[in-house]
Amino acid sequence: MAESVYLGSNKALTKIYNNRFFCVDTTDHGFSHCILFDKIWEKWITDSFVRVLQPGMTVVNAGALMGYYTIVAAHEIGNTG
Repeated sequence: MAESVYLGSNKALTKIYNNRFFCVDTTDHGFSHCILFDKIWEKWITDSFVRVLQPGMTVVNAGALMGYYTIVAAHEIGNTG
């Protein structure tokens, strides 16, 4: 199964490190390329963020640009969060 699929109109669907699907803009040469190639953004921050998350927590992602940390948090805190 492909890790990333080009959808057209400069959009690609890819999996991030926790196997959640994420849509990126293929014309972006910063964030999107890191996600497409590495499946993770700011590894040191993502790792620290995940370590403090617990099932059932409430998380507010103020200023979300693409929603990456929202998807990471949603996966870690589960349906009760």
